[in-house]
Amino acid sequence: MVVVDSKGFIALANTQARTLLGYACDELSGARIERLVPESQRRSGGELVARQKDGSELPVDVILSPLTFEGAAFTIVTLRDVSTRTRAETQREQLIREQAARREAERSAERAKLLADASKLLGSSRDYERTLGELPSVLVPAFTDWVVIHLARRDGQVHRIKIRYADPERQQLADELERVAPRMEWSGPSHAAIPLLGEGRSLVVPDLDTAVLAAMITDPAYRRLVTDRLQPRSMMLVPLVAREVTIGAIMLVSTRADRRYTDADLPLAEDLASRIALAVDAARLFRMAERAEADARAANDAKDVFLAMLAHELRNPLGAIVSAVSVLHKTGAQDATATRARDIIKRQASHLAHMVDDLLDLTRVMTGKAALAPQKLDVAETAVHAVAALRAAGALDHHRTELSVNPVWVSADRTRLHQVITNLLTNAIKYTPEDGLIRVHVGPDERDAVLRVTDTGIGIAAELLPRVFDLFTQGERPLDRRQGGLGIGLTLVKRLVEQHGGGVEARSAGPGTGAEFLVRLPRVEPPSVRSPAPSTDGTAARRRILIVEDNDDVRDMLRTALSIVGHDVHEAADGERGLEAALRLRPDVALIDLGLPGLDGYEVARRLRAAGHRDRLVAVTGYGQAEDRRRSADAGFDAHLVKPVDDAELARIVQE
Repeated sequence: MVVVDSKGFIALANTQARTLLGYACDELSGARIERLVPESQRRSGGELVARQKDGSELPVDVILSPLTFEGAAFTIVTLRDVSTRTRAETQREQLIREQAARREAERSAERAKLLADASKLLGSSRDYERTLGELPSVLVPAFTDWVVIHLARRDGQVHRIKIRYADPERQQLADELERVAPRMEWSGPSHAAIPLLGEGRSLVVPDLDTAVLAAMITDPAYRRLVTDRLQPRSMMLVPLVAREVTIGAIMLVSTRADRRYTDADLPLAEDLASRIALAVDAARLFRMAERAEADARAANDAKDVFLAMLAHELRNPLGAIVSAVSVLHKTGAQDATATRARDIIKRQASHLAHMVDDLLDLTRVMTGKAALAPQKLDVAETAVHAVAALRAAGALDHHRTELSVNPVWVSADRTRLHQVITNLLTNAIKYTPEDGLIRVHVGPDERDAVLRVTDTGIGIAAELLPRVFDLFTQGERPLDRRQGGLGIGLTLVKRLVEQHGGGVEARSAGPGTGAEFLVRLPRVEPPSVRSPAPSTDGTAARRRILIVEDNDDVRDMLRTALSIVGHDVHEAADGERGLEAALRLRPDVALIDLGLPGLDGYEVARRLRAAGHRDRLVAVTGYGQAEDRRRSADAGFDAHLVKPVDDAELARIVQE
């Protein structure tokens, strides 16, 4: 207790007050009250802070009582130490804050786990109908009691996702609600919240009463079922927004009295909705990409089928033309004019067949479908054969050629290597004037086999040189199209050489200076033993030959060409009659078209082999790709000839 006079001086302080504030017996007498209670703390009682002698502060409870003694006014100040109580209250407040922080941390962890589990579920499959239907396994009962998800369709209707619950009774009610739910239209009046969702805004309804339900559900029967059976108390409706477009909505419904949704629940719901929208949109985009890829594959396959059919249909008349020319060479007029006309027909038919082959090969090489059958080959020998074939076809009749070849071995597909050399020679012929010179050089360098094809032709302009191997690229093309071609031969060369692990480059000093094409392929060691070349005395043995061909002209010309050289030739126009003739005649050689009506050539060969036929079966067809050759070999054919058939090749096959 402290007694203070009217002027604010301390008249008396009892022992308990001095002890409480840390003063000795007479230290407070005559001191001003401000020493104990600062001016800022002085008020008419209550809890305040007193200052102790050492300057520390002490929470005290103050009671002021007036006193009059001998005509003088005094105030009795009663001080009660409340520091223990204050500390307890401070500790309690601290505990409350810590508990609140812990609960918030736990809620944050629960929210994070819920979102992580939802993301894991949504990312587990691109079948979003299934993953969305399983969301209650993550959300119920942790965050909600019921889940309803609607997705907008392109036709404006709203598709309701089938939700699956673990509880059978809950599932039964969900199925019943789904059965009777009215059909919704995204742009119609079927739901009052749809305009809000379309704007990308969420809706929170803390208390679902009858009026709110009536506004949200216009169908009376469905509203009654929801009210009576579901008994919703609170809900959140959140749009599913992907790429700034609302693609649907998720509704979370609480049926518990202790769970009342507020705006504080929206961040979690909107985060969840964002993840759902992202998963749905990604799955839809993936499906679109798959469909586009499938459509592209189908279109590409259809193109391949079309090109193969086109080649087959073109080769049939070409085969008839070439065979007819062969017959004319043997039986027709032999004067210079007739001979020249026959040579032109043969040369142009061969050129057309070469273009058909290039076109088909390009599609396969560009798409990686050209399979290689590598073996050790002498590039020099292959180059000599290529030049000889072009010379035999008359392609080199108006040009001079020089060959400088040395043996050098590579691992390559025989047909493809021959094609590379032939295409380079054909290109040189095309752009070199008559009587021009074409040089072919083959030899080794340090690591590679080197092939050079050089001409004295029109050369290559500097701006064209970097693009000379690009698809459909050609030099200047005047209206007369004297050089012709499709502009794909050099593209094929580049792709085939690269497919063999090599490289090709074009060189030219400019227009009028000619051009050089340089091919490098990895060199390999030559084989230890060379197989001897087959010998022949130049006489051809007479063979019994069966031709099975549905094209009358091709069949007639083949029969005539083979009969002229002394063979016993028989024919059939379809697979059934061809099979019967082969089993009856037992021919030495059967020339069978693959694209026969009814029983195709593959099946004819298979049945002949199954019946014990061991003589030579030769596929003669317009289908000449690697897959076609593999199929014919699998069916039992011994050889595969592509129309138009070369006379020399046919003669060799027949005599084997």
